[in-house]
Order: sequence, then C-alpha cells, then structure tokens
Amino acid sequence: DLLVGLLDYMKARFRDDRAKFLAVADSPLATIEAEFNLAEAYCKPSSRLLKVWASFFVAAQTDEVLRDSLSEFWGEWSDGVKESLRAAKKANAIREDSAFRDSGFLVSIMIGLGISGQLLGAGFDAGSRIDLMVNGLTIE
Repeated sequence: DLLVGLLDYMKARFRDDRAKFLAVADSPLATIEAEFNLAEAYCKPSSRLLKVWASFFVAAQTDEVLRDSLSEFWGEWSDGVKESLRAAKKANAIREDSAFRDSGFLVSIMIGLGISGQLLGAGFDAGSRIDLMVNGLTIE
C-alpha cells in the first residue's frame, strides 16, 4: 500500500532526526532535553513531520493497516522516550511526582503541541509550553 510505504518513510526520517538530536546528549538530563528539543523542532511551521502525521491520522480512521502502522510509530517514539526517562530516573535527574514521567502521556502532549504549532503557525509559542514541561519534569 502506498500510504503505508510513505508512513514507513516518515518513520525513517523520524529515526534519523531523533538520532541527530540525541547524539549531542552527554548525560541522562541532556538526553531528556534533546527529546524536548526534537519535539520543539517539530512544532515549527517549517517542519513537515507532524503535518504528515496529522494527515496519516485522518486517513487511518478508515484504514486498519495504516492505523496499526501509525500506532507502531507512536509506540516507537514513546518507547524511545521511556528509555530516556529510565536513564534520567536512575541519575536522579527527574522528579518522582511529575506526570511527565509517563512516556505515553509525554509523547501525546508533544504530538499535540506539534500539531497545534502547525495549525497556529508563528503565533503559537511551543517553546514556552515545552519549557513548562521540562521544568515540571527535571531536577536541575
């Protein structure tokens, strides 16, 4: 299916983006910050990943194969963030009582912020919202 192939391409681009952002992280806290920086980059109007994601989301409502593939993408992102959170927790770099310690919750918010950023453009201040999340999660 053509759409599944395009979604696979989008996943590969995401993996490359994430690897680049995480490559500069030299500590568990820096890794968490890199996860947030990636999400913030996807909020920019010039970013296409979440524009494409939103299109796939709509198409997936009537296509089970596409829905499964998009769910796998969400799971991959969430699992990656979960590993970053685990490392940060071991390093005592994140707050025990933060709701953002749940990777699924965190990725869902990141996607929502990204889609909002795409919809609202330059008038949407994703950075300040992400800063609130970082401050609510990390111990510095």
